[in-house]
Amino acid sequence: MLSSLYIVYLRKKKTLVAERRKIHNRLSALGGAVRTVSLIGTNFGSSRGATDSTALFGGDKRLKRRRSEASGMSASRFIKCVTVGDGAVGKTCLLISYTSNTFPTDYVPTVFDNFSANVVVNGATVNLGLWDTAGQEDYNRLRPLSYRGADVFILAFSLISKASYENVSKKWIPELKHYAPGVPIVLVGTKLDLRDDKQFFVDHPGAVPITTAQGEELRKLIDAPAYIECSSKSQQNVKGVFDAAIKVVLQPPKQKKKKGKSQKGCSIL
Repeated sequence: MLSSLYIVYLRKKKTLVAERRKIHNRLSALGGAVRTVSLIGTNFGSSRGATDSTALFGGDKRLKRRRSEASGMSASRFIKCVTVGDGAVGKTCLLISYTSNTFPTDYVPTVFDNFSANVVVNGATVNLGLWDTAGQEDYNRLRPLSYRGADVFILAFSLISKASYENVSKKWIPELKHYAPGVPIVLVGTKLDLRDDKQFFVDHPGAVPITTAQGEELRKLIDAPAYIECSSKSQQNVKGVFDAAIKVVLQPPKQKKKKGKSQKGCSIL
């Protein structure tokens, strides 16, 4: 017998069918595509060190060639990457922008969804599983089901929403520490294009921009190895977000040494 919780999930899911069909039709056309990622010379401690996203492939003929090349590749490592954050901060748009180079114009609240992409990292093929989650409170009991087996989290907030910024430490860090302790987190500030748009704040006087310095301060507070600001609409730094997520799994930062009982003062890393 289906639990009442699962029945609620099914009902919510039905509202997304039309939009998801369009998205998945687009992604199916890119199903065999492979992204190439270089982890050399990237500064993952700063949003300004992230690389800009480039188009996946420059045309149908090139896409077909890449797809045929990908068919002979087998992933040597699977990485589960889960996106979390408040509703409407742009988590789904970030995933769609990365996987299909398109930007959806309509907002549809996510229940659960997942995508997959093969990524070449230093000559080895990694299968990057991208899991999308809903940030709304209605899904607080369902959402943690997707955390199991996660290798890295992308924790997103909007650069034009102070509430989503504050909820990173108030809501999301406690939730992730409870359900997925020890899993690394990449902090991401979304909607960079709107933060730089003066007219947006004229039209939305209640919006509060979050500066890069504030983002870095939050990164240090939650002890995240990377902070990146991006725009899914312009694709600025979108690729850098997932490059960072892959790197913290394959090349995890060195753990801070715990001070001994006899040690006093601050330790310099």
